[in-house]
Amino acid sequence: MLDVGGALFERQGYDDTTVREIAAAAGVTEMTFFRHFSTKESLLLDDPYDPMLVEAIGGQPIGLLPFTRGLRGVPSTSSTEQPDDGGHVMLGVRAM
Repeated sequence: MLDVGGALFERQGYDDTTVREIAAAAGVTEMTFFRHFSTKESLLLDDPYDPMLVEAIGGQPIGLLPFTRGLRGVPSTSSTEQPDDGGHVMLGVRAM
């Protein structure tokens, strides 16, 4: 559904693409779409890097300012195995 939705967003534009069209092109029902994605937006906004970032930033000392925790935590994710998102993150950027 990610690939099909992305292709439709690129061809028709985000606003002109419906969940019904994405589901039909993917060969699933709208109900199946909503089992995987809570909204059309989540097809673009769910990011496979989020859990890594949460863990890295959350692992920083509580006493640091939130901004400092982010500055220290985010670079630490570069040494971990990156999820294969199939270009999903960049697709979301292009569709916006």
